Amino acid sequence: MKRLSALFLIAFGLFAAASPKRVELPRGLADFESPVAVSRDVNVSDPPQGHIRSLAEWEEAEAIMTLWQNESLLSAYTQHGKVKILTTSKGAWDSWLGSHGIDKSQVTYFNVRTDSMWIRDYGPWPVLDGNGVFGLVDTIYNRPRPNDDKVPHFMAKELNLPLYETGLVHTGGNYYNDGQDNAFSSTLVYSENAQLSKGEIDSRMKSFLGIDRYTTSRLAPKATIEHIDTFGKLVAPDTWVFSEFPATSQFRKDSEAYVALLQTLRSPYGTPYKIHRMKMHRRSGARGDRAEDYRAYINSFISNKALFFPSYGDEIDDEARAVYQAALPGYEIIGVNNEQTSWGDSVHCRSRNLMKKNTVFLFPSVANGELTVEAFASPGARFEQNPVAHVEINGVTQDVPLEAAGENRFTANLGAKMGEQVRVYVTAKDSAGIEKVSPPGAPLQKIEYVSGDDHP
Repeated sequence: MKRLSALFLIAFGLFAAASPKRVELPRGLADFESPVAVSRDVNVSDPPQGHIRSLAEWEEAEAIMTLWQNESLLSAYTQHGKVKILTTSKGAWDSWLGSHGIDKSQVTYFNVRTDSMWIRDYGPWPVLDGNGVFGLVDTIYNRPRPNDDKVPHFMAKELNLPLYETGLVHTGGNYYNDGQDNAFSSTLVYSENAQLSKGEIDSRMKSFLGIDRYTTSRLAPKATIEHIDTFGKLVAPDTWVFSEFPATSQFRKDSEAYVALLQTLRSPYGTPYKIHRMKMHRRSGARGDRAEDYRAYINSFISNKALFFPSYGDEIDDEARAVYQAALPGYEIIGVNNEQTSWGDSVHCRSRNLMKKNTVFLFPSVANGELTVEAFASPGARFEQNPVAHVEINGVTQDVPLEAAGENRFTANLGAKMGEQVRVYVTAKDSAGIEKVSPPGAPLQKIEYVSGDDHP
């Protein structure tokens, strides 16, 4: 079990009884909290074996986990699938759901004690090992909240899954991955693990999460909690929605620097990232010390081909919806009441997917004009047939079966000539006859590239 500074644990015990409701603790540090102190003797387990795949937010989920009593949000979630609430007060929740007309048949519970509602930050990170076996990766929550920090251990035991402990202080709000060995954070991950070198941190990200390219840049240190989900949203392996702050904003420089960095990189499809800009609007009444409190549109959440974003009940919501719809054709874009949440603290912070483990996973990539798909049928599922590429080349469509090229690996030369425009998506069926599609929003959302293009 992870060990925090004894001083901070004692301090937590002193204020616990007198603190407000657990869910009212802020996403940042409360006035009575101190930063987590970590020594080199924290527990670090053996990592997963083989080529590890971190699962991106858009992979298939069996339920959405939350602790947020937001009627609009929970109504939307239960209309689109299952919800899993973390609580020790099932009866109180049942009563609240019933009184708000929310479908209780869609809701089940994890009977677990927590200190706060920030499931995004302290929840476990799902991975597949080299054999397609599902597991959970644990990091140290950067708040002195012991119950929250134990949630990944509880879930691993409850779900009978292996738990891999990185020994790193890290939070889910400061981490995106694309399922293709690339991840993104602010530089907070390095300052909060100062006892380790950058190389050691990057090595653990590779060993436990399969991250080959770890992209980081500063995001307003000290002025914010430095979480990337405050500034930008990775919505697909090749697509971002990123904040566009006013010219006078103190956050504009770092935000634009991150965008400039992304523009130097290739997506897993060998293409430049598509970067859609979300204009940042100040919240009503934002002035004085809160003058830079913006609407939290960027703090959105993806689950099972739907994107949920905080709405404010006016025409500016339509602008935000249009940005997301352009970035995610084929997805349903759903606004939910922001409930007075502020910039950097809304739907994404308070939600997390419980990923489906017995299913088919597809990870397509493009290199030198050739489509390669890493495909896993996790234990409990099998492929009915090899994946199929649905290809459009210069407007002409065809289906191309992929050929096995090693364990869990399939390839296809799509026959595109130099300079031809290729648009493609991939399907596969599992043994239950359920079809898996990648990208998830296909056929409207597709991998697009020009054959033979050499991008910087």
